[in-house]
Amino acid sequence: IIFPPSFFTNTYNILSYMYDYYGWINPISGFMHETLHIQFHRYWRDDPESPVSKLSDQDWEFLKESLAVILNKKYVDFVELDDHGYDAHQEFRKKLWECWEKEQDFDKLVEYGVREVTKFTKK
Repeated sequence: IIFPPSFFTNTYNILSYMYDYYGWINPISGFMHETLHIQFHRYWRDDPESPVSKLSDQDWEFLKESLAVILNKKYVDFVELDDHGYDAHQEFRKKLWECWEKEQDFDKLVEYGVREVTKFTKK
């Protein structure tokens, strides 16, 4: 796994969050959740050609956390503990899930998320 430079300065304090949220009851769930963030950061946020790299920090964080919704059903065999996410993201997560069910394509999901995220962060 390649850790992006800002991984350890994330505003949610990833390591503390993982321990508190998952309580290490199901480390696979925590690992998958954080790996999704790391890979998304590495391949989307750090790519200057990606529309994700042009998002504000607030919109980036909101999208990044909300995308974890796909872990609940797509990877249900591995994830025993549902990823409920933060309360503020619930409405957006629902929209992302609808897109995921329709497209089953992460690139299209990200494109949709980039187009829609400001509708949820500017409320």
